Amino acid sequence: RYDFKRIALRTIAAQLEKIARQDGVDAEEKALLLIAREAEGSMRDAQSLLDQILAFAGKRLTSDDVIRGLGLADRTLVRGLATALVERNAAEALRVLEELYGYGYDLRRLARDLLEFFRDLATAKLAADGDWLADRPDDERGEIVRAAE
Repeated sequence: RYDFKRIALRTIAAQLEKIARQDGVDAEEKALLLIAREAEGSMRDAQSLLDQILAFAGKRLTSDDVIRGLGLADRTLVRGLATALVERNAAEALRVLEELYGYGYDLRRLARDLLEFFRDLATAKLAADGDWLADRPDDERGEIVRAAE
């Protein structure tokens, strides 16, 4: 058995950017980071996901293409659900869950995304530096820090 170390998200995204550029694809950084996150540290999985998404996205790859292509929940909805849970707003939590369900979002994946979001919030509260946020897109980093405050 071989246990391989996970590759950093930014490293995977940089490699995906090279591949996309070689194929003549204009890819958003956020789109590449989403693919890298879904690959969970595996370069081979990331490349496979990129190939699958490019099959329908064409020569312009956006984060919306990745969200639709991989069946991901919009991070805004995950944050909305987390906020509703923290505020004990059952009506809003059920509304967001219904919206996610309507998109066909996998509830196991939702649980994983919520756990990741709450981990990020806890880390933001406890960490003095922002190094732990290095793998997040710039806009997501700001949202995590604001939510933690």
